[in-house]
Amino acid sequence: MFDDSLYLPDLIVQNAAIDGSQLNFTIKNIGGDCCYFSRVRLFGSSNDTLDNFDVGLGGYSITPLKSGEEISGSLSINSQWRSLAKFNDFILVADGRNKILKKDELNNVLSVGISNKPDLLLSGLSVGTGNNVTKGYGFVPTYTLRNQGNAVAGTSLTKYVVSKDAILGNADDINPTLLTSSTVDAGLLAGATRVENNDYLVIYDDLTPGTYNLFAITDSTNTVAEGNETNNVTSLAFNFALPPQPDFTVEKFAIQSSAAVGSYLNVSYTIRNIDVANVSYSHMTFYLSTDNVIDSSDIALGYHMVSSATPYNVPILRERSLYLDPTKVNAGTYNLIAMVDPYNGTPESNEANNTRSVTVTINPLLRPDLKIANANNVSNQTLNTGSLITVPYTISNTGGVVQRSQTNFYLSTDAVWSTNDILIGTHQVRSLTLNQTRNESASLYINPSGLPVGNTPYYLIFKADAGLVACFESDEANNSFSVPVTIANSGTTSFTSAKGYGVVNAAAAVSSALGASTFADVSNT
Repeated sequence: MFDDSLYLPDLIVQNAAIDGSQLNFTIKNIGGDCCYFSRVRLFGSSNDTLDNFDVGLGGYSITPLKSGEEISGSLSINSQWRSLAKFNDFILVADGRNKILKKDELNNVLSVGISNKPDLLLSGLSVGTGNNVTKGYGFVPTYTLRNQGNAVAGTSLTKYVVSKDAILGNADDINPTLLTSSTVDAGLLAGATRVENNDYLVIYDDLTPGTYNLFAITDSTNTVAEGNETNNVTSLAFNFALPPQPDFTVEKFAIQSSAAVGSYLNVSYTIRNIDVANVSYSHMTFYLSTDNVIDSSDIALGYHMVSSATPYNVPILRERSLYLDPTKVNAGTYNLIAMVDPYNGTPESNEANNTRSVTVTINPLLRPDLKIANANNVSNQTLNTGSLITVPYTISNTGGVVQRSQTNFYLSTDAVWSTNDILIGTHQVRSLTLNQTRNESASLYINPSGLPVGNTPYYLIFKADAGLVACFESDEANNSFSVPVTIANSGTTSFTSAKGYGVVNAAAAVSSALGASTFADVSNT
């Protein structure tokens, strides 16, 4: 008997799946004849069985299909449909209007379960201009965050990983530094999208310049329960480069031809940054070396900061005086080496061109020679006891540099200093260089107790280099200078908290304090 149903079309629904707001499917004709135009219908249902309570939600027109042919289609899904409590399934019906006589009228229905969960997805990841990233320079990733699920997604945290290859999770992964606090992506309604660019990253790692992959992982802490947990990662190939670097060079270096131990050596130099990057500051160090190579045996003479910026290709001229410390420097012929950026504080494109040297002769130590050049303003003046007096004088140094010294002041009955003279005060003197003369002024106090006044002739003796730590001078016999003075009693003999009874004649001070006429009258107990 002839079975003509073998030559009828037969439509079935296959491969139905929800992808975000789309329901994708395939319609196939498994019958023996061509199926002309038909329509797929979509229903919302409380279960996986088509019945009269189901709600029609739309349809999709199918072009003719020959026997064995199939066609893919999709229907848009309203997010509200997915969130309705009465819908648990979507049902697709091939030839939903039953217009085509088919071989089997019972195999054209397929149901798809609805999962009421969010589903976060990243797309459109980019960084900076042209996806270029420079070491040490901040960059902001930009991406689109989409919730393609059918429920609200709560807040989430995006994490970033840099990898040389396209594999996330192996040994070459590094984490870029997040310069901002961890920025949380706000929640998203079902079907909503939002552009995110709130994270500020920087790569400090010593990576080789080249192409790398930046992975962005949404919901990296798995705080959002998603319908699909396998689609949270996207990646971007970007170019990693080192920042532009400066290149210091000592372009010119000049010095005086010779100097003596214990004096200052004057130098001038020009540094230039010959590469494109600007630098806010730089440093210079000078070394005395017996060869032309800096090592631990060389003598460092000074380290200082070049205060101004060193922009590209702008020469910077500086002058410096270097002290030839007698405790470190011996007489002889040396190479004086000037070195910019001595401790490699600034990464440079070329680290091998930072020095320049010149030959210098260091002569034997030139000792200082201090003397009082003038104190004539005090000569034949009347000095009152019991009060502060101001004594001007001029001190000079005709020898090597002296860092500091002390001048002592004495009252004497003759013009020659001796250990029997009365010390009435001291004065600290700042550094004096070769052939330097400077006007000084000292404040002195003359104790009135036990000091003869009136017609007794006195001399005020100035003694340079008189401190406990004395200079080693070329001439130790020319430190004293004396002028005649008259001592007058001001009548002030009382004790003061500032001066007591004076800085000299302690015996007189003690006897006066205890009410005795002389120190001999003071009780031994």
